[in-house]
Amino acid sequence: MAKCTLCNTKKSKRLCPVINEYICPECCGSKRGVEINCAPECSFYVQCKRRENEKAIGKLVKESFNDEYNDLFKDERVVNVAGPFELYIFENYYNDIRVKDNNIYQCLLKMYYTLDGQGDIYTFDEFETELFNKFKEVVKQENTPVELQKTIILRLMKSIEQVTGGIFGNRNYMEMLRGQFTHTGRMGGMFL
Repeated sequence: MAKCTLCNTKKSKRLCPVINEYICPECCGSKRGVEINCAPECSFYVQCKRRENEKAIGKLVKESFNDEYNDLFKDERVVNVAGPFELYIFENYYNDIRVKDNNIYQCLLKMYYTLDGQGDIYTFDEFETELFNKFKEVVKQENTPVELQKTIILRLMKSIEQVTGGIFGNRNYMEMLRGQFTHTGRMGGMFL
């Protein structure tokens, strides 16, 4: 195998679509986004960017909305988006046991970064497309600015993070929605 065209010391293993040359993994990682303006066609760039985004949004979710007295859900604009959107999730996916909290969380992550201008590194499956289309429908109806849309998505992710696991496993968020909209189930009493 030939040597890396950038460092000329290590074996080249990856075809860089930007420079159209084979480079070593070390140069790929260290020069990505610095010396090489990576393209979404590069699977190494996409994998790295997705990992970075997942780590960043996880930190953002953990650090946000920790003051119960200034909860975002006290804002009517937020309720007018989150309410119909969560009702849609409950009505359409509660009885589908294949849909877990982490499926919704991952979809929200993709939605957030798509709204943030990084949609070219994400693909949406049929379930995720339906969810995102419903979200777009609700925010269009409410004329919600993009920054508020992203904030609402973060708050929904925070809700999932706070309740997932426990006795219902990876469907506690769905159980929370059941309690919220029907006042039944183990969480039904929380919303009376």
